[in-house]
Amino acid sequence: MRHTRWFRDRRPRILASGWFEVEEKYCPPNAFGYMRLGLLGPNLNVMVSGHMDESGKRWLNASCTAYDRRPTLEDFEEVRDIFMGEHTLALIYLPPKGETTDPAQAKVLTLSCCLDIQPFAEEEEASSSPIITLN
Repeated sequence: MRHTRWFRDRRPRILASGWFEVEEKYCPPNAFGYMRLGLLGPNLNVMVSGHMDESGKRWLNASCTAYDRRPTLEDFEEVRDIFMGEHTLALIYLPPKGETTDPAQAKVLTLSCCLDIQPFAEEEEASSSPIITLN
């Protein structure tokens, strides 16, 4: 079995218009690839991967890139809604300036979420605490 069950179950059953799945043979292990073609917006390539950290928490990562630009906030919102869920807290990883020297790699940004962390109790307002502890 190539993918763990929890990760395989997160795969979208139906993709939004303009999105296409990349054949598995072109993806790294434990990852699924998707492309948004320029029908409803600029092209976007997304590689969704999953892993379990040392404490057993399940993480989804969506690495996003476009041919001629960095992904926008609107791109990330769409990726989160499709691949992680619209009510999921997701974090955008911005690498330190100068960390990436490859120009192609500089256009890749990653959106991550932990499926096993609820940052706020249901009875609390999200605005009551500006700090979220992930461990």
